Amino acid sequence: MRQFDSGATRNRDEGKPDFEGYRSPLVMHRFGQYMTKHRVQADGKVRDSDNWQKGIPIPQYMKSLLRHVEELHLLHDGYPELIDEEEYLDIESVLCAILFNAQGYLHELLKAKLAGGGNGAVLSPDDPSDKDATSLILPADFRPSRQSATEKMQSDDAKREEIKALLRMRLDRMKAEGLIDPNTEIMFID
Repeated sequence: MRQFDSGATRNRDEGKPDFEGYRSPLVMHRFGQYMTKHRVQADGKVRDSDNWQKGIPIPQYMKSLLRHVEELHLLHDGYPELIDEEEYLDIESVLCAILFNAQGYLHELLKAKLAGGGNGAVLSPDDPSDKDATSLILPADFRPSRQSATEKMQSDDAKREEIKALLRMRLDRMKAEGLIDPNTEIMFID
């Protein structure tokens, strides 16, 4: 227990997240400028600042994130002439784009987790069009619900079992194709 000169008391801070210490106001200010600029769409309409929270597929975040990481690498190594978009000749804009995509990716994973989707990330089910055995998707119907936690858990049991079965099949296929160690096991944490 802490006691202040005024006599007020508070519990100790140990073990509690220090959000003020984890954030840089300089970075958040610049990120805010970047995001404000990008609220204006190609058609000139201004989207809501939280529009991205409606849901963007994880593969889209990944593709964009890697494009911007490549731009950062080119700038860092002194090859700005290889960057196609003029805006991304500015290293601050590139870093903000990376921050946005990493945040969006994590946001989608956490949304799925809260909606009952385990860690939120699942290997692509056996989709013949899927050429990348390690691509991540989120089931389209994993959206936060207004149901009670008990109702949500009961209604998602069958969905979880189906996903587990798909993951087991994918794991077996990856083992058979020699993509992963044959002794690899999958553990589900509910």
